[in-house]
Amino acid sequence: MNLTTNLRTAFAALAFLPGALTACSSDPAEGTTATNTPTSTATSTSTSAGATTDGGSSTTGGLSGCLATTADDGSLSLLVNPANNYAFDSTVTLTVQTVAPNTPLNFDWSGLTLDIQQQAINPAGGEVKTVLLALLGLTKEGFETKLNANAQLNNDSKAAMAFYPTTQTVANMYEFSAPGNATPLSPDYIDPYLDPAAFPPESHVYAVLIQDETEPAHGVRMVQAFQLDPNSLVTDVVIDNNSSSLVYHTDLTTVAPVQIPVDNANITADWKGMNDVANNALGDVWLKGSIEEVMIGRYDLTPQQLTEQFLGLENIAAEMYRAPVPQGSTLNLSALVEETTGAPFAGINATGTWILALNCTKCTNPAPWFLTILTPCQ
Repeated sequence: MNLTTNLRTAFAALAFLPGALTACSSDPAEGTTATNTPTSTATSTSTSAGATTDGGSSTTGGLSGCLATTADDGSLSLLVNPANNYAFDSTVTLTVQTVAPNTPLNFDWSGLTLDIQQQAINPAGGEVKTVLLALLGLTKEGFETKLNANAQLNNDSKAAMAFYPTTQTVANMYEFSAPGNATPLSPDYIDPYLDPAAFPPESHVYAVLIQDETEPAHGVRMVQAFQLDPNSLVTDVVIDNNSSSLVYHTDLTTVAPVQIPVDNANITADWKGMNDVANNALGDVWLKGSIEEVMIGRYDLTPQQLTEQFLGLENIAAEMYRAPVPQGSTLNLSALVEETTGAPFAGINATGTWILALNCTKCTNPAPWFLTILTPCQ
Protein backbone atom coordinates (compact mmCIF):
# COMPACT_ATOMS: atom_id res chain seq x y z
CA MET A 1 0.00 0.00 0.00
CA ASN A 2 3.02 2.25 0.35
CA LEU A 3 1.08 4.80 2.31
CA THR A 4 4.24 6.51 3.47
CA THR A 5 5.89 6.62 0.13
CA ASN A 6 3.12 7.15 -2.32
CA LEU A 7 0.60 9.84 -1.98
CA ARG A 8 -1.49 8.96 -4.94
CA THR A 9 -3.52 11.30 -2.92
CA ALA A 10 -6.11 12.85 -5.08
CA PHE A 11 -3.89 13.10 -8.15
CA ALA A 12 -5.99 11.76 -10.92
CA ALA A 13 -4.00 11.36 -14.06
CA LEU A 14 -1.66 14.29 -14.20
CA ALA A 15 -0.74 14.48 -17.87
CA PHE A 16 1.98 17.05 -18.39
CA LEU A 17 4.17 18.27 -21.20
CA PRO A 18 6.78 17.35 -22.25
CA GLY A 19 6.15 14.17 -20.31
CA ALA A 20 2.80 12.39 -20.47
CA LEU A 21 1.11 10.93 -17.40
CA THR A 22 -2.25 9.21 -17.74
CA ALA A 23 -4.60 7.63 -15.27
CA CYS A 24 -5.00 3.96 -14.62
CA SER A 25 -7.85 3.98 -17.07
CA SER A 26 -6.61 1.73 -19.84
CA ASP A 27 -7.64 -1.89 -20.02
CA PRO A 28 -4.46 -3.95 -20.10
CA ALA A 29 -4.94 -7.55 -21.06
CA GLU A 30 -4.97 -10.29 -18.46
CA GLY A 31 -1.43 -11.22 -17.54
CA THR A 32 0.00 -7.75 -18.06
CA THR A 33 0.70 -4.87 -15.74
CA ALA A 34 -0.67 -1.39 -16.37
CA THR A 35 2.11 0.95 -17.37
CA ASN A 36 0.26 4.22 -17.17
CA THR A 37 -0.04 6.52 -14.20
CA PRO A 38 -3.34 6.01 -12.41
CA THR A 39 -5.67 7.90 -10.21
CA SER A 40 -4.98 9.49 -6.95
CA THR A 41 -7.06 10.36 -3.95
CA ALA A 42 -6.46 11.51 -0.44
CA THR A 43 -6.11 9.32 2.60
CA SER A 44 -6.27 11.42 5.72
CA THR A 45 -8.37 13.70 7.73
CA SER A 46 -6.60 16.78 8.73
CA THR A 47 -6.54 20.36 9.60
CA SER A 48 -3.94 22.40 7.80
CA ALA A 49 -1.40 21.31 10.38
CA GLY A 50 -2.24 17.71 11.09
CA ALA A 51 -4.31 14.66 10.35
CA THR A 52 -7.16 13.14 12.29
CA THR A 53 -9.80 10.63 11.38
CA ASP A 54 -13.22 11.80 10.36
CA GLY A 55 -15.36 8.76 10.71
CA GLY A 56 -16.61 7.47 7.42
CA SER A 57 -18.36 4.40 6.14
CA SER A 58 -17.36 0.99 4.96
CA THR A 59 -18.89 -2.09 3.43
CA THR A 60 -20.71 -4.11 6.05
CA GLY A 61 -21.70 -7.72 6.08
CA GLY A 62 -21.67 -10.90 8.09
CA LEU A 63 -18.64 -12.97 8.96
CA SER A 64 -17.79 -15.29 6.10
CA GLY A 65 -17.48 -19.02 6.57
CA CYS A 66 -14.05 -20.63 6.87
CA LEU A 67 -12.33 -21.13 3.52
CA ALA A 68 -13.01 -24.61 2.23
CA THR A 69 -13.09 -24.43 -1.58
CA THR A 70 -9.89 -25.54 -3.29
CA ALA A 71 -8.33 -24.09 -6.44
CA ASP A 72 -7.12 -26.21 -9.34
CA ASP A 73 -3.65 -26.48 -7.76
CA GLY A 74 -5.06 -27.81 -4.48
CA SER A 75 -4.66 -24.58 -2.52
CA LEU A 76 -7.54 -23.02 -0.64
CA SER A 77 -9.31 -20.42 -2.78
CA LEU A 78 -9.89 -16.95 -1.32
CA LEU A 79 -12.25 -15.27 -3.76
CA VAL A 80 -12.06 -11.48 -3.44
CA ASN A 81 -15.59 -10.24 -2.78
CA PRO A 82 -16.82 -6.63 -2.61
CA ALA A 83 -18.82 -7.61 0.48
CA ASN A 84 -15.54 -7.95 2.41
CA ASN A 85 -13.96 -4.76 1.12
CA TYR A 86 -13.51 -1.58 3.09
CA ALA A 87 -14.68 1.76 1.69
CA PHE A 88 -12.56 4.86 1.30
CA ASP A 89 -13.03 8.46 0.25
CA SER A 90 -11.13 11.64 0.87
CA THR A 91 -10.77 15.34 0.23
CA VAL A 92 -7.64 17.35 -0.49
CA THR A 93 -7.40 21.08 0.23
CA LEU A 94 -4.64 23.18 -1.30
CA THR A 95 -3.10 26.40 -0.08
CA VAL A 96 -2.08 28.88 -2.78
CA GLN A 97 0.88 31.25 -2.75
CA THR A 98 1.06 34.27 -5.04
CA VAL A 99 4.38 35.10 -6.66
CA ALA A 100 5.86 37.63 -9.05
CA PRO A 101 5.52 36.91 -12.78
CA ASN A 102 8.23 36.95 -15.45
CA THR A 103 11.02 36.12 -13.03
CA PRO A 104 12.87 32.89 -12.19
CA LEU A 105 11.43 31.53 -8.95
CA ASN A 106 13.20 29.84 -6.07
CA PHE A 107 11.75 26.73 -4.44
CA ASP A 108 12.44 25.89 -0.80
CA TRP A 109 11.31 22.61 0.80
CA SER A 110 13.77 22.71 3.71
CA GLY A 111 10.99 23.25 6.26
CA LEU A 112 8.98 20.20 5.21
CA THR A 113 9.02 17.75 8.13
CA LEU A 114 5.57 16.12 7.77
CA ASP A 115 4.11 15.07 4.45
CA ILE A 116 0.50 15.40 3.35
CA GLN A 117 -0.28 12.15 5.16
CA GLN A 118 1.33 13.48 8.35
CA GLN A 119 4.27 11.09 8.05
CA ALA A 120 7.78 12.27 8.89
CA ILE A 121 10.03 13.30 6.00
CA ASN A 122 13.63 14.49 6.03
CA PRO A 123 14.50 16.40 2.84
CA ALA A 124 18.08 17.01 3.92
CA GLY A 125 18.50 13.27 4.45
CA GLY A 126 17.95 12.48 0.79
CA GLU A 127 14.31 11.41 0.98
CA VAL A 128 13.23 13.85 -1.72
CA LYS A 129 14.10 12.41 -5.12
CA THR A 130 12.11 14.74 -7.39
CA VAL A 131 10.58 18.19 -7.27
CA LEU A 132 8.05 18.29 -10.11
CA LEU A 133 6.60 21.60 -11.30
CA ALA A 134 3.46 21.57 -13.41
CA LEU A 135 1.30 24.26 -15.02
CA LEU A 136 -2.43 23.56 -15.26
CA GLY A 137 -5.12 25.46 -17.10
CA LEU A 138 -7.34 25.44 -14.02
CA THR A 139 -8.25 27.66 -11.12
CA LYS A 140 -7.23 26.51 -7.67
CA GLU A 141 -10.83 25.50 -7.01
CA GLY A 142 -11.05 23.68 -10.32
CA PHE A 143 -7.85 21.82 -9.55
CA GLU A 144 -9.17 20.72 -6.16
CA THR A 145 -12.49 19.68 -7.64
CA LYS A 146 -10.86 17.48 -10.25
CA LEU A 147 -8.45 15.98 -7.73
CA ASN A 148 -11.23 15.04 -5.38
CA ALA A 149 -13.39 13.65 -8.19
CA ASN A 150 -10.53 11.52 -9.59
CA ALA A 151 -11.10 13.34 -12.86
CA GLN A 152 -8.59 13.21 -15.69
CA LEU A 153 -6.36 16.27 -16.01
CA ASN A 154 -4.89 15.47 -19.40
CA ASN A 155 -6.59 18.32 -21.20
CA ASP A 156 -5.74 20.81 -18.44
CA SER A 157 -1.99 20.32 -18.28
CA LYS A 158 0.21 22.82 -20.11
CA ALA A 159 3.82 22.03 -19.15
CA ALA A 160 6.05 20.40 -16.55
CA MET A 161 9.69 20.25 -15.52
CA ALA A 162 11.60 18.55 -12.73
CA PHE A 163 14.55 18.94 -10.39
CA TYR A 164 16.32 15.88 -8.99
CA PRO A 165 17.98 16.70 -5.66
CA THR A 166 20.23 14.52 -3.55
CA THR A 167 20.28 16.36 -0.24
CA GLN A 168 19.51 19.84 -1.59
CA THR A 169 16.50 21.54 -0.09
CA VAL A 170 16.37 24.64 -2.32
CA ALA A 171 16.58 25.17 -6.08
CA ASN A 172 16.17 27.91 -8.62
CA MET A 173 13.77 27.38 -11.49
CA TYR A 174 16.63 27.53 -13.99
CA GLU A 175 18.07 24.37 -12.42
CA PHE A 176 15.03 22.36 -13.55
CA SER A 177 15.08 20.00 -16.52
CA ALA A 178 12.52 18.17 -18.59
CA PRO A 179 11.11 15.23 -16.59
CA GLY A 180 13.48 12.28 -16.85
CA ASN A 181 16.44 14.41 -17.98
CA ALA A 182 19.41 15.86 -16.14
CA THR A 183 20.26 18.83 -18.36
CA PRO A 184 18.58 22.05 -17.18
CA LEU A 185 16.18 23.67 -19.57
CA SER A 186 17.20 26.98 -21.06
CA PRO A 187 15.65 30.20 -19.72
CA ASP A 188 14.23 30.77 -23.19
CA TYR A 189 12.14 27.63 -22.73
CA ILE A 190 11.05 28.39 -19.17
CA ASP A 191 10.36 32.14 -19.28
CA PRO A 192 7.28 32.05 -21.55
CA TYR A 193 5.45 29.91 -18.97
CA LEU A 194 5.84 32.70 -16.37
CA ASP A 195 3.92 35.26 -18.42
CA PRO A 196 0.51 36.13 -16.93
CA ALA A 197 -0.60 37.48 -20.29
CA ALA A 198 -0.17 34.03 -21.81
CA PHE A 199 -1.33 32.13 -18.72
CA PRO A 200 -3.75 34.38 -16.82
CA PRO A 201 -3.76 33.69 -13.07
CA GLU A 202 -7.54 33.71 -12.97
CA SER A 203 -7.54 30.53 -15.07
CA HIS A 204 -4.16 28.90 -14.37
CA VAL A 205 -2.47 27.35 -11.34
CA TYR A 206 0.99 25.87 -10.84
CA ALA A 207 1.56 22.75 -8.73
CA VAL A 208 4.82 21.75 -7.03
CA LEU A 209 5.01 18.04 -6.19
CA ILE A 210 7.58 16.86 -3.65
CA GLN A 211 8.28 13.19 -4.43
CA ASP A 212 10.37 10.36 -3.02
CA GLU A 213 10.39 8.64 -6.41
CA THR A 214 11.75 9.84 -9.74
CA GLU A 215 8.83 8.82 -11.94
CA PRO A 216 6.56 11.84 -12.45
CA ALA A 217 3.57 11.98 -10.08
CA HIS A 218 4.78 8.91 -8.15
CA GLY A 219 5.78 8.95 -4.51
CA VAL A 220 4.18 12.35 -3.98
CA ARG A 221 4.69 13.51 -0.39
CA MET A 222 3.44 17.10 -0.54
CA VAL A 223 1.79 19.50 -2.96
CA GLN A 224 2.08 23.28 -3.09
CA ALA A 225 -0.02 25.41 -5.43
CA PHE A 226 0.92 28.90 -6.55
CA GLN A 227 -0.31 31.54 -8.97
CA LEU A 228 1.23 34.52 -10.71
CA ASP A 229 0.31 37.96 -9.38
CA PRO A 230 1.48 41.08 -11.24
CA ASN A 231 1.34 42.98 -7.93
CA SER A 232 3.56 40.55 -6.05
CA LEU A 233 7.29 40.92 -5.47
CA VAL A 234 7.66 37.44 -3.94
CA THR A 235 10.06 35.15 -5.79
CA ASP A 236 10.26 32.26 -3.30
CA VAL A 237 7.83 29.34 -3.29
CA VAL A 238 7.94 27.68 0.12
CA ILE A 239 6.78 24.09 0.51
CA ASP A 240 6.11 23.15 4.13
CA ASN A 241 3.81 21.09 6.35
CA ASN A 242 0.85 23.36 5.61
CA SER A 243 1.09 23.37 1.82
CA SER A 244 -1.92 21.07 1.53
CA SER A 245 -4.16 19.02 3.79
CA LEU A 246 -6.29 15.91 3.55
CA VAL A 247 -9.43 14.49 5.05
CA TYR A 248 -10.15 10.78 4.78
CA HIS A 249 -13.23 8.73 5.55
CA THR A 250 -13.02 5.04 6.36
CA ASP A 251 -14.05 2.67 9.15
CA LEU A 252 -12.28 -0.66 9.50
CA THR A 253 -14.57 -1.67 12.37
CA THR A 254 -17.39 -2.32 9.90
CA VAL A 255 -15.38 -4.48 7.48
CA ALA A 256 -16.78 -8.00 7.15
CA PRO A 257 -13.73 -10.24 7.85
CA VAL A 258 -12.68 -13.30 5.90
CA GLN A 259 -12.08 -16.44 7.96
CA ILE A 260 -9.09 -18.57 7.03
CA PRO A 261 -7.43 -21.54 8.78
CA VAL A 262 -4.49 -20.71 11.05
CA ASP A 263 -0.91 -21.47 10.02
CA ASN A 264 -1.85 -22.10 6.40
CA ALA A 265 -0.17 -20.08 3.66
CA ASN A 266 -1.29 -22.33 0.80
CA ILE A 267 -4.16 -19.99 0.00
CA THR A 268 -4.72 -18.39 -3.41
CA ALA A 269 -6.17 -14.89 -3.50
CA ASP A 270 -8.30 -14.66 -6.63
CA TRP A 271 -9.74 -11.35 -7.88
CA LYS A 272 -10.58 -12.35 -11.46
CA GLY A 273 -14.26 -11.89 -10.67
CA MET A 274 -13.66 -8.21 -9.88
CA ASN A 275 -12.09 -7.28 -13.22
CA ASP A 276 -14.11 -4.72 -15.16
CA VAL A 277 -17.39 -5.64 -13.41
CA ALA A 278 -16.88 -4.33 -9.87
CA ASN A 279 -15.67 -1.15 -8.21
CA ASN A 280 -12.61 -0.86 -6.02
CA ALA A 281 -12.71 0.68 -2.54
CA LEU A 282 -12.33 4.16 -4.04
CA GLY A 283 -15.48 3.76 -6.10
CA ASP A 284 -13.66 3.42 -9.42
CA VAL A 285 -13.97 0.55 -11.90
CA TRP A 286 -11.69 -2.38 -11.09
CA LEU A 287 -9.49 -2.52 -14.18
CA LYS A 288 -7.95 -5.79 -15.26
CA GLY A 289 -4.20 -6.02 -14.73
CA SER A 290 -4.00 -3.15 -12.23
CA ILE A 291 -3.21 -5.09 -9.03
CA GLU A 292 0.57 -5.23 -8.75
CA GLU A 293 1.09 -6.24 -5.12
CA VAL A 294 -0.54 -8.38 -2.45
CA MET A 295 0.15 -7.42 1.14
CA ILE A 296 -0.65 -8.97 4.51
CA GLY A 297 0.13 -7.10 7.72
CA ARG A 298 -0.20 -8.06 11.37
CA TYR A 299 -0.92 -5.26 13.82
CA ASP A 300 -0.95 -5.12 17.60
CA LEU A 301 -3.91 -2.76 17.35
CA THR A 302 -7.68 -3.08 17.07
CA PRO A 303 -9.60 -2.19 13.90
CA GLN A 304 -10.76 0.98 15.63
CA GLN A 305 -7.17 1.98 16.41
CA LEU A 306 -6.13 1.13 12.86
CA THR A 307 -8.90 3.36 11.52
CA GLU A 308 -7.54 6.23 13.61
CA GLN A 309 -4.00 5.56 12.36
CA PHE A 310 -4.85 4.57 8.81
CA LEU A 311 -2.27 6.88 7.26
CA GLY A 312 0.51 5.14 9.15
CA LEU A 313 -0.33 1.55 8.29
CA GLU A 314 3.07 1.17 6.64
CA ASN A 315 4.89 2.20 9.79
CA ILE A 316 2.96 0.48 12.57
CA ALA A 317 2.76 -3.13 11.41
CA ALA A 318 4.33 -5.72 13.69
CA GLU A 319 4.86 -7.89 10.60
CA MET A 320 4.50 -6.86 6.96
CA TYR A 321 4.44 -9.45 4.18
CA ARG A 322 4.47 -8.50 0.48
CA ALA A 323 4.71 -10.10 -2.92
CA PRO A 324 4.48 -8.66 -6.45
CA VAL A 325 1.85 -9.98 -8.83
CA PRO A 326 3.87 -11.14 -11.86
CA GLN A 327 0.81 -11.58 -14.05
CA GLY A 328 -2.86 -12.41 -13.99
CA SER A 329 -5.38 -11.91 -11.22
CA THR A 330 -4.37 -14.53 -8.67
CA LEU A 331 -1.52 -15.03 -6.22
CA ASN A 332 -0.73 -17.80 -3.76
CA LEU A 333 -0.10 -16.23 -0.37
CA SER A 334 2.90 -18.50 0.21
CA ALA A 335 4.78 -16.13 -2.14
CA LEU A 336 4.62 -13.30 0.42
CA VAL A 337 7.83 -12.38 2.25
CA GLU A 338 8.27 -10.33 5.43
CA GLU A 339 9.86 -7.07 4.35
CA THR A 340 12.28 -6.78 7.30
CA THR A 341 13.34 -10.34 8.08
CA GLY A 342 12.78 -11.99 4.69
CA ALA A 343 10.77 -14.75 6.36
CA PRO A 344 8.12 -16.42 4.18
CA PHE A 345 4.49 -15.96 5.09
CA ALA A 346 3.39 -18.98 7.12
CA GLY A 347 -0.26 -18.11 7.62
CA ILE A 348 -2.14 -16.10 10.20
CA ASN A 349 -2.70 -16.81 13.87
CA ALA A 350 -4.92 -15.46 16.63
CA THR A 351 -2.47 -12.72 17.64
CA GLY A 352 -3.40 -9.14 16.79
CA THR A 353 -5.26 -7.89 13.72
CA TRP A 354 -4.39 -9.27 10.29
CA ILE A 355 -5.08 -7.20 7.16
CA LEU A 356 -5.03 -8.35 3.53
CA ALA A 357 -4.64 -5.64 0.90
CA LEU A 358 -4.46 -5.62 -2.90
CA ASN A 359 -2.49 -2.66 -4.17
CA CYS A 360 -2.06 -0.83 -7.45
CA THR A 361 1.51 0.26 -6.74
CA LYS A 362 1.82 2.35 -9.91
CA CYS A 363 -1.37 4.21 -9.22
CA THR A 364 -0.98 7.67 -7.79
CA ASN A 365 -3.38 6.84 -4.94
CA PRO A 366 -1.86 4.78 -2.12
CA ALA A 367 -5.20 3.55 -0.81
CA PRO A 368 -5.59 -0.19 -1.48
CA TRP A 369 -8.16 -1.20 -4.04
CA PHE A 370 -9.19 -4.02 -1.70
CA LEU A 371 -8.58 -4.27 2.02
CA THR A 372 -10.15 -6.69 4.44
CA ILE A 373 -9.48 -8.23 7.83
CA LEU A 374 -8.42 -11.88 8.08
CA THR A 375 -9.54 -13.81 11.15
CA PRO A 376 -8.73 -17.39 12.16
CA CYS A 377 -11.51 -19.92 11.75
CA GLN A 378 -13.52 -20.50 14.91
